[in-house]
Amino acid sequence: MSLSINDPIAALATGFTGDVRGVIRISGSRSWEAISAFIEDSYCDLNTIANHSSHQFWKLSPTDPSSRKVPVRVYSWPTTRSYSGEPLIEIHAPGAPVLLERMLEQIFSRGVRPARKGEFTLRAFLSGKLDLVQAEAVLGVIESDDASELRSALTQLAGGISRKFGVIRDDLLNLQADLEAGLDFTDEGLTFVSVEEIKTRIENAISFLEEILAQSSERMWHQELPEVIITGETNAGKSSLFNALIGDSVSIISEEPGTTRDLNSRIVCWDGISLRLIDTAGDEESPSEVIREAYRLRDERIRRALLRVVCRPANSDPRVNFSQQARSGATLEITTKGDLLTKEMVERRETEVGIIQFVSVLMGWGIEELKREILRKIRGAFAHQSLIGSTAARCRHSLETAVEALKRGIILVEGKAGDELVAEELRSGLDGLGEVTGSVYTEDLLDRIFSRFCIGK
Repeated sequence: MSLSINDPIAALATGFTGDVRGVIRISGSRSWEAISAFIEDSYCDLNTIANHSSHQFWKLSPTDPSSRKVPVRVYSWPTTRSYSGEPLIEIHAPGAPVLLERMLEQIFSRGVRPARKGEFTLRAFLSGKLDLVQAEAVLGVIESDDASELRSALTQLAGGISRKFGVIRDDLLNLQADLEAGLDFTDEGLTFVSVEEIKTRIENAISFLEEILAQSSERMWHQELPEVIITGETNAGKSSLFNALIGDSVSIISEEPGTTRDLNSRIVCWDGISLRLIDTAGDEESPSEVIREAYRLRDERIRRALLRVVCRPANSDPRVNFSQQARSGATLEITTKGDLLTKEMVERRETEVGIIQFVSVLMGWGIEELKREILRKIRGAFAHQSLIGSTAARCRHSLETAVEALKRGIILVEGKAGDELVAEELRSGLDGLGEVTGSVYTEDLLDRIFSRFCIGK
């Protein structure tokens, strides 16, 4: 993909779908010249409709005064304060595919070339309007399948994580400058920054990057769908609860303990959030070798889950640990078979165990409340998720490279090595950070990212 941003480009931003309205987007320094011949009010220029819209008529045959004219609305950004960072025009016209194709043909005849995939966003990146993290979020918004994915993409697009990367990068750049400046005064014994300050600033950067790495690993591990796993002792009513939550009879239900052997899973969508719900087997007292292997696979899945819903039946002793199943991550403990509870049992569980969520599949109690609580936990988990999946996958190696370089820098500082060696490791760490935000890039990298966009974005 050529990185030239001198040619004016145009594309249909809404697709040829026959909608009520269609949007043609034109970007480049000669955007207005490309359409001026087709606008009936020839006295209008770019500044006339600057920063606002104007009702106009598009002439399908500019040389024939009697030809048809199409009512359009023209939006103009005549300076660099546009999405692409250069003069940009949008023409909102009736959505008839034949009409939109004719208008594009006329625009292309005036020296404008068709935009490539993602080229409007590419120009926004090259002009400094977006960094690579934000540019990928644009694609995340387009490809989001539910409300949670859209929320994550919009959060990344807003630039919060980009600003944090910028703060860390600026501090490391300043630290590198201080170290290199001190090299000129080695003979005089002057230093611009103390050893403890060097360590503290590098450690702060490492801490931030490792947190982002952990989040990106989790985001990649879940493959965009959060996993909610139902666990608990044998015959705790897990399968009945699973069936009630998905609204179907998938798991076999029996009073005989150990009916569920394998993992049952189902993708559900609640309130705009998609998730994978998983039913697991309970623990047996003397499991066979085959069952122990099944437990090992189950426990591995539990460790990977975003949320564990731990079921304790109402007729169990609340003071006894429910199970030896793997315990990690967010946990939501509930009492199943709540129809068996007496008032005294409810009060005892609230005071002694702190379990306040009571569910009865038989009576239909608490199912909707449990769904809302699961969604609240998921929203809370993803509120701290900094990177969407595609960004996490791309950035992982660069983040690891940066962390490794900074850790080598810490070792050199502690070993009282020369500042020039520490500065060199800082430079390597900064290169890794630059690859994340796009301050360091190659054409191959940009082509890999922006070729995934559709034309017109």
